[in-house]
Amino acid sequence: MISRFILTTAVCVACLNSVDAAIITTADSSNGEDSYVQQNSPGTNFNGGIIRALPSNQQIGYLRFDISGFVDDSFTGTSTLQLTNTNVVTHERTIEVYGINDGSAGDLVSAWDETTLTASNQPGLGAATSLGTFFGGGFATGTVDSFTTGITGFLNDDTNGLASFILVATSFPSATSAEWFSKEGDSGNSAPALAVVAAVPEPSTFALLGLGAIGFVAHRRRRRVPESTS
Repeated sequence: MISRFILTTAVCVACLNSVDAAIITTADSSNGEDSYVQQNSPGTNFNGGIIRALPSNQQIGYLRFDISGFVDDSFTGTSTLQLTNTNVVTHERTIEVYGINDGSAGDLVSAWDETTLTASNQPGLGAATSLGTFFGGGFATGTVDSFTTGITGFLNDDTNGLASFILVATSFPSATSAEWFSKEGDSGNSAPALAVVAAVPEPSTFALLGLGAIGFVAHRRRRRVPESTS
């Protein structure tokens, strides 16, 4: 009975996880990446301290976040993509955010790396879905652009622990790029981020699950020992 109780308790607790607010940045994991490409320099890698976007796809930003530490389909409420501005331009900028489709070639770790990404080898928009637009990319240095539309659903659709985005400038009346800090910029203090609320497995959950398994094995062995007869 005791071992059965331990197993039942462990299984029930295993279904419970801590739901916490968290910030995920492109700097949190070796799988996190951020960079941009420039169409008129197709073979040039622009990895550095900034991410840029310019109309007519002249410059396109790329982001990848590692979300493998969160329970599948556990993102709740509002999830926010946060980008920190690097310069001030007094023009309204429209930035379209695309999510690279889960499991597509562009969503794989092997698909692109910020140190080798160029306009010639970029994943492109062919396997990406538009999530919506926001205005930004040119406000006071250090201010944060926030985008929320469709982010939570996009994260919950993930199956490989990676969330990849493309930033495309669709319109603004200046030839100056929209510009944000990458993880290498601002001494690493302003890396692109996802602000989320999600379930994270508790260490105690795994401990109780292991305890339950031990109890189950002990119970099975006890049942196999034949009772002595006198």
